[in-house]
Amino acid sequence: MQKLRSIATISNAAMPSDLKSYLVQKMENIEKTYHCDMGDILSVILLEKQEESYLLDKGLEFYEILSFSHADWIHTVWASSDGYSEDIYIPFST
Repeated sequence: MQKLRSIATISNAAMPSDLKSYLVQKMENIEKTYHCDMGDILSVILLEKQEESYLLDKGLEFYEILSFSHADWIHTVWASSDGYSEDIYIPFST
């Protein structure tokens, strides 16, 4: 599991380049919209396939499938408390 709490850590993390570009742009937009540092309100969690129990333990209400670098990723959000959440991604294949 990688827990990324800043745009700099996303930029330096090992992941597909199109996923990295997507996350950097998304987090820049969040920072502009909410006038704060990403780490104050959000962490990006990148999981490995074998870490799927992390998702199951959260009792998540929604998910979506996103495609990056010819691979599908499950994306969901877990709000651990008011004002803070985790943006979670895990590779997925059928």
